[in-house]
Amino acid sequence: MSLSLRSKHQTWGSDRIHVDLVALYGSSAPSVRTLQRWYRQERYSEPKMRHNEPCIGKSRAAHNIWQVDAKEQLILQDNQVACYLTFTDEFSGIWLGSVAFGYHRINQVPVGEVLQGIIRMFERWGKAGSFRVDNGEPLGNPKMNATSALALWLIAMDVDMIWNKPHSPTQNAKVERMQGTSLRWVEVHKCAALSDLQERLESEASIQRSQLVVKRLNNQTRLQAFPEVETSRRLYDINTFDVQRVYTFLAAKKYVRKISANGVVTFYGQKFNLGLKNKGITVEIKLNTASVSWEFYDNQTLLSSKPAIHLSEENIRNLTVFTPISAPKLNNI
Repeated sequence: MSLSLRSKHQTWGSDRIHVDLVALYGSSAPSVRTLQRWYRQERYSEPKMRHNEPCIGKSRAAHNIWQVDAKEQLILQDNQVACYLTFTDEFSGIWLGSVAFGYHRINQVPVGEVLQGIIRMFERWGKAGSFRVDNGEPLGNPKMNATSALALWLIAMDVDMIWNKPHSPTQNAKVERMQGTSLRWVEVHKCAALSDLQERLESEASIQRSQLVVKRLNNQTRLQAFPEVETSRRLYDINTFDVQRVYTFLAAKKYVRKISANGVVTFYGQKFNLGLKNKGITVEIKLNTASVSWEFYDNQTLLSSKPAIHLSEENIRNLTVFTPISAPKLNNI
C-alpha cells in the first residue's frame, strides 16, 4: 500500500503518506523513516545533499566574524566599470576596508585577484575567525552544490565560512549598511579612475573607524570604543595553511549527482567513469579523508572509490580545484 500511495501521489512526501497509512493501519503503520528508506530503494525519491556547515552564532569579539559583501556595477569618471569588496567587523561595526576591482561584477574578477585583496586585509588586521558571506561567487556557490576554490583556501587557513541563507541580506546587515555608507561617502561618480576609488575607500574607512564620533558609543569613535580591533588579532602566516582542515570540512558533507547516460559524473572539475550499468541513477558522494578519495554510493551500497586528484594541496593553494583535469597524453610509439 505504501508504494501504491507513493505512485499515485508523486508529489507527496513520506510524512504526508504516513498520515493515510496511520488512518488505514493505526499503530502498525510503518514509520516515516521506514517509508523514506523504502522509497529510496525503489527510486521513488532522490537522496539529498547534506552541507553540515559550522554552526556559528553572532560575533562575541573583535575579528571573530567579518561580514564581507560586494558593491557592483559602478561607473567611474573615465567610464571604467568597477566593483569593490567590503569587509566589516561584525562585533564592533568597524569598516575594516574595501578592495576595488576594475570589473562590473565581483564574480567576473579573477579569483587570484580577489585572494590578493583578502591577503591585504589579513596583513593589515590579522586573520578573521570567520567570514560571513552570501552565496554568490567567488566566496560562495549559487547552486550550493560545491564549495568554491576561494572558500577552500580560507578554510585551509583556519578561517571558517558562514554562508547566509539565499536572499537574506539581513543576515549580513552590518556590511549591507556599510555598503550604503561607503557609496555615499566615497562619491563614486567623482572618482577619476580605479586608483582614485581605492584611495577614497581607504580614506573614508579610516574616518569611519577613527574620526567619526558615535553618540551611542558615549561620543567616542569606534576605535576608541573597541581598541581591541587594533590589538587583538590572529596573525596572517601562509605557513599555517593546512589542507587537512579542508578534508575534515568536506568529509562532513554529502553530495548528490546524477550519472550521465555515458556512465560519467563530473564533480569538482574531475570526470569519474562509474560504468554504463549505473547510468541515470543518482548517487551520494562522500570524501574519505584517509585515502583522499571520493566514494560513490547507491542506497548505501558503495559503487566505486576514486582518487580526489583535484583536492591536492597544490590545487587548493593555487585555487585550481575546479580546473578540469585532462586525460594523460600517450607517448608516441
